[in-house]
Amino acid sequence: TDYVGVKTGKEHCTWDQLQSMERSGLVRCYPHTASHPADMRNLKDAQLERELREPLARIERRLGERRPYLTYSNG
Repeated sequence: TDYVGVKTGKEHCTWDQLQSMERSGLVRCYPHTASHPADMRNLKDAQLERELREPLARIERRLGERRPYLTYSNG
């Protein structure tokens, strides 16, 4: 979620786009990690906690409703 609405070398959805997709009823957005680390096994505990907790709080705050699932980035 660190990249929602942020310009990088590729396109990222904005919060407005995610809200619109959810309102359509066809899409449900779930958090994965904050910054998409390549290998979460290499993170220190504090980094891992940030990667998992912040996206969940941000998505629930911005899109509403509880999100009981986590999607793991980078497969």
